[in-house]
Amino acid sequence: SDFINKNIKSIKCFHCFLEKSEPSIDNCISSVIKKYDRIFFFPLFLFKGRHFKSDITDKLKKFSNIKKIQLIKKLSLQEDLLPIVVKNMKKKLKKDQKNILITLSSMSKENCMIRELDEYTKKLASELNIKDYHFDFITNSKGLVEKIHNISNPNIFFLVHPVIYFDGFLQKNIMEFFKTIKKEKVFILSPLINIKELKRYLVKKLKANL
Repeated sequence: SDFINKNIKSIKCFHCFLEKSEPSIDNCISSVIKKYDRIFFFPLFLFKGRHFKSDITDKLKKFSNIKKIQLIKKLSLQEDLLPIVVKNMKKKLKKDQKNILITLSSMSKENCMIRELDEYTKKLASELNIKDYHFDFITNSKGLVEKIHNISNPNIFFLVHPVIYFDGFLQKNIMEFFKTIKKEKVFILSPLINIKELKRYLVKKLKANL
């Protein structure tokens, strides 16, 4: 939110969370809805799962003056985010080694999200010209790292892409799991919100909707 406030002077940006962390969506909107004539709600979700499809809408419906609130379409994982990820990961490819792509996301039992992660991983691998790729949940990273240790081929380089927005608990778990792999054998992409190109793109998208 600080980056948005710095780069879009015409609005005041606040952040909130769907569950567990504070401020909650309810508390955040309640604190600003009487102070502003229009509120733009921009969900930072990667997948079209239950939270995106129904939870957000249900939360917003609670407010009697909902006409003040404009829901901005979320960024598309493939159309918006993938080109930025490709640009950043291409720099890390090893020309003299076999590159293997691994994407990791938060746990979900929703078939639509698993399918979306599968499609995203395939498209990303294709754009990077990588033939060997794998997608999994972050909670399975320990077993994945054990399999990597059992690979005898020394000429393999792993590109790990945590498909997450923020640098929090999930990213820390990934870094902890992969710390036993030699640094020269693995590259772990930063959470998306840390990528400068994405920040600039996000601001551009917001400006287009204001």
